[in-house]
Amino acid sequence: SEGMHLLTCGMGPGRVRLHDRMVRAWNSLILSTGLRTCVEPRGLYQDQRRPDIVIPDFHDGRGMHLDLSLTHPCLPSNVSPASHMPGAAAAKREGVKRDTYKDCAELFQPIVMEHCGRWGPAALHFLDQLAKRARVSLPDVTCGQFRDHWLKRLGCELQRGVAFSVCHN
Repeated sequence: SEGMHLLTCGMGPGRVRLHDRMVRAWNSLILSTGLRTCVEPRGLYQDQRRPDIVIPDFHDGRGMHLDLSLTHPCLPSNVSPASHMPGAAAAKREGVKRDTYKDCAELFQPIVMEHCGRWGPAALHFLDQLAKRARVSLPDVTCGQFRDHWLKRLGCELQRGVAFSVCHN
């Protein structure tokens, strides 16, 4: 029960450590496509919001703001939806992130993963977009190879972070 609490509780250093670990992994993924990034820039919004990653020139001169979130299907607020549809917790969290950044002047992309490893649909779509971009900087790698590599790498990074949170909190 203690291990589950560490993953579902909204408080504590383990949650922040895991989030930051995943931000670094996603940043590495984006950089591997040849795009430039800025991690957790300050001062973009009048309030306290800070996107996790900004890609200054993503599409047609517009930047892309990414906000990463991790959720767990066993959170009390997710139990009912998650029990009916795999990935419902991630999809629900994507909606919350979209609402939070609805006034973003740039493009916005929520990146949500469930602690158990399921990805939100928007995150998978964004990974596919990055795989297509990677063809320019990595001509010997197919989109499928790029996608599979990063699905595995990000999944392993997530599970390493979960394991660390359970063992060290």
